[in-house]
Amino acid sequence: MFTFCGTYNSSPIVIELDPANVNYIIDAGMLYNKAKTILLKGKSGSNITLPASLKTIGGGAFSYCDITGITIPSSVETIGDEAFSQTYSSSITNITLPASLKTIGKKAFFSCHIGDSITIPGTVKTIGNWAFSFNYFTSITIGNGVETIGDDAFGNNSNITSINIPASVKNVSGNPFNSCHKLSSITVDAANTAYMSEGGILYSKDKKTLIAVPGAKSGSVIIPSGVTKIGFWAFDGCYNITGITIPNTVTEIEGFSFSNCPITSITIPASVMTIHEGAFAGGMTINIQGKTASTVPEDWKNAPWYYLGTINFI
Repeated sequence: MFTFCGTYNSSPIVIELDPANVNYIIDAGMLYNKAKTILLKGKSGSNITLPASLKTIGGGAFSYCDITGITIPSSVETIGDEAFSQTYSSSITNITLPASLKTIGKKAFFSCHIGDSITIPGTVKTIGNWAFSFNYFTSITIGNGVETIGDDAFGNNSNITSINIPASVKNVSGNPFNSCHKLSSITVDAANTAYMSEGGILYSKDKKTLIAVPGAKSGSVIIPSGVTKIGFWAFDGCYNITGITIPNTVTEIEGFSFSNCPITSITIPASVMTIHEGAFAGGMTINIQGKTASTVPEDWKNAPWYYLGTINFI
């Protein structure tokens, strides 16, 4: 009988494994498959050593554990969803991701406070949604080789000031850096064929989609003409912005684009046809061009920003 870490506000999990079980093994207080290539449940402790045979740290393996030190072996290729999530009570000062690593799952290191810096090796192809959100990194290095960065992957890292996207990145989902309040600049390697940066703001390479505005951006932001879409969570947590000008080339505003942004009024140009859920905060003054109360889309009328705000047709 062995005891493993519980979940939030719950008792530890007690597992009894029959010694005759041919599929699983408990070694040093941790549960593996028989070949010890997959770690299913870890444990709290200091200086935890994992076997050189290990390929996968499974989903939730160390979630809510109290860890003060761990070495991830150079054999590991996958860190599963929530593998180290919510180990925030621990005092891990740093963690090294091995060059063998290929996949980092959703919320893999969510709110686990694993030190001041993190380097993601270029062998990694996918960084999952929220993988490193709610940490305190001052330095994030994304290796050339990473292809996909998930939504909110590095969000709510309150100390990061700049970040560079390497040439290899092909897919950015949503805003990976939302609510990073000290982030003043997002840069992109000039050789990247999918994305570019201008004025510290992340765009698609053709500059038709505005993807992410760094959280420390201040003053008035004029979105350049030619942009057709404002992305999901694009301005989220930009507390120092005082005004935003949307050009008449924009046709779509994705969900929560301007949430947690302290502007009190904004003008929607006549070109905008689609506004997704939660795009604007309730209580704002919204000036709508080229439409009337009878021609405005019905889904706009049903949105909180519309019926809780002050709407002017101009």
